[in-house]
Amino acid sequence: MISAHKKDYADHRIKCPSCGTEQCIGCGVNPYHLGYTCKEHKERSMAKRCRYCDEPVNAIYHVQTAFHDICNKPDCKERLKNACPTMLACGHPCSGFAGETSHLPCLHADCAERSKEYLSNQTGDDYCNICFTEGLIQAPDVRLKCGHIFHVHCLNKRIETRWHRPRITFNFCYCPLCKLWAEVPPEYPLAKVMAENKALYDDIRKKARERLRFEDMEKDPKIITPGSPWYNRPIDFALATFSYYLCFKCKKPYFGGKKNCELAMEEEKQGVEGFKAEELVCSNCCDVGVHVQNCQTHGKDYIEFKCRFCCSVATWFCWGTTHFCEPCHKRQCNGDHVSKYTKDKLPKCTSKEACPLKVAHPPNGEEFALGCGACRNIKENARDF
Repeated sequence: MISAHKKDYADHRIKCPSCGTEQCIGCGVNPYHLGYTCKEHKERSMAKRCRYCDEPVNAIYHVQTAFHDICNKPDCKERLKNACPTMLACGHPCSGFAGETSHLPCLHADCAERSKEYLSNQTGDDYCNICFTEGLIQAPDVRLKCGHIFHVHCLNKRIETRWHRPRITFNFCYCPLCKLWAEVPPEYPLAKVMAENKALYDDIRKKARERLRFEDMEKDPKIITPGSPWYNRPIDFALATFSYYLCFKCKKPYFGGKKNCELAMEEEKQGVEGFKAEELVCSNCCDVGVHVQNCQTHGKDYIEFKCRFCCSVATWFCWGTTHFCEPCHKRQCNGDHVSKYTKDKLPKCTSKEACPLKVAHPPNGEEFALGCGACRNIKENARDF
């Protein structure tokens, strides 16, 4: 504190013996205005304040009337780019986003009470439930179809970040509050991106449902047992059980093997895990000198490669030469470099009958295309897919 502030603090600050609150006997403010003299605090409290950063606005920096309460700081100017320039009938500026065709009702506490059902009882003083650091009024907002409101820049970051791990998940597409699909207005800047995410989700749901039938898991105990998280929810169970990855080259999802569904739920709750997207390549896009012929019945959807280092279906394609399953890839990334193992150090596959994949293949350590997984399953199990 500068000397004037120190003097004001020494002369006017008192501490309540009952509650311990510091108060000012000079101007009667409670709690004490630390860092300001009584005069400075009065001027500050009476000044027009920026709705975004809450600092005093000492001049008009923007032409539109709705933006007169926004200062000229870089962060505030950046948020202004997404702001709706409309003044509402109540006299307050709209808190919605630029280009919206239906304006958000006023979020000021005295006005929001009149629209509390439409606003899901949210006001501008409530925190954005994505960032949890600022009130809704402190940035342009968007209302989802479910009724919940979030900062535009927070929702954009959530959508653009997508999934945090190699395996495709869609938590970022759900409303953080009600867990319904985050349906944005059609004029929203990232509406097209969300439509693409929905198309990807529908595609993976279809593939997972077919895969569940293909693996003969439609009567899995987790689906038919009351009390299970996936009771009577076969699609959700399939999405949690089967791993799908986005091919770096063709940008289409491909099957990457099974994943323990409880483990999948736990991993989705954890933080960001670094990975190289360019190492995720589907069997149709990889070129390792192994001829792969498309299946005349099932096309490309079930073409699979074997992990070079064990008898598992490959998920990863690294360095443009090598297929890994998920466990072998984790070992490689954690310093156990299976790629440097000689063939005699890798697991031995003694016969087609003993192989978990039920196929005859070269010794582990060599690339091998499994071909169409659907046809292989039909042939081995004599099932009508």
